[in-house]
Amino acid sequence: MPRCGRKPDVTLRRRLIGLTWTLTFGGLQWRVASWLSGVPFTSLYSSFARWTRLG
Repeated sequence: MPRCGRKPDVTLRRRLIGLTWTLTFGGLQWRVASWLSGVPFTSLYSSFARWTRLG
């Protein structure tokens, strides 16, 4: 059965994969957690840093 529609854009796919990699492995996890929870980044990260420092 032949496929209908346009061929997928390779550059868009690469950009989306790069964005996903950056958000998950590139150090933006705290930013994403901040966006999802609605808590400011500085509050979220400082609370975590204090929690890990205290054990």
